[in-house]
Amino acid sequence: MSLHIVNDKNGMPSGIFIPINEWEEIKNKYSINDINLTFNNKNDLTESLKQALLEVSLIENGKLAKKSAFNLLEEL
Repeated sequence: MSLHIVNDKNGMPSGIFIPINEWEEIKNKYSINDINLTFNNKNDLTESLKQALLEVSLIENGKLAKKSAFNLLEEL
């Protein structure tokens, strides 16, 4: 999977881009039609995003094992 980190105007990570063809493969393989994320408040969302970015950084630096798409989706 070729994930790309998207940075904001200050150079800080602000998102992750997954090429559409890879996203379509994931959706088809795991029968995903729609993903709805629910957060109780803005702090929950913020903390979840911080954790996700930390994990991406650790994976990129070889300090954390890569997750399979299946495991990633199971966490959702």
